[in-house]
Amino acid sequence: MPAQPHETRPAEDPLARHAVRLARRRFRDGKKAQTASSKTYHRRVERFFEALRQHAGRAYFLLPYDVPGLRMWIERQLRKPTCPFCRAAITVADFAIVYKNPPRRGGAFRLANLLVCCAACRALKGPLDWQEYRELCLLMQTWPEPIRRRFARRLRRRPIPGTSRAA
Repeated sequence: MPAQPHETRPAEDPLARHAVRLARRRFRDGKKAQTASSKTYHRRVERFFEALRQHAGRAYFLLPYDVPGLRMWIERQLRKPTCPFCRAAITVADFAIVYKNPPRRGGAFRLANLLVCCAACRALKGPLDWQEYRELCLLMQTWPEPIRRRFARRLRRRPIPGTSRAA
């Protein structure tokens, strides 16, 4: 009987191992996030509405929608279960709402000017409009992970123009 050729395994790619670990973590975290009750969801929508109403009120505007309208809009948006910026999974338990074009930069206080995204992107987006932030996300994807994390940390700490923190 002829000898079997010796099998050789290709060398393991450390980036592939890291990607698998991240995918497992996202899957595990996504499973936990699915357990949000409808009562929690309704409270979150009411808090988002109240924050949006106060923000519009400071600019002397009335919102052209109410809590049930916002709730129905969010439910429609959550049918696409990924963040429009980073493509991370978003669920009823961990979604956030941002303006496509912030009102300080000429955006309107309408449902058409809102986006449902992940909490991390909401924290980083700040005064950028959605196109600028999407381009920033695409650029950051080409950076090594440590640099991306450090840049994100610095973005979260930046002073907001027009507040007392900005000097």
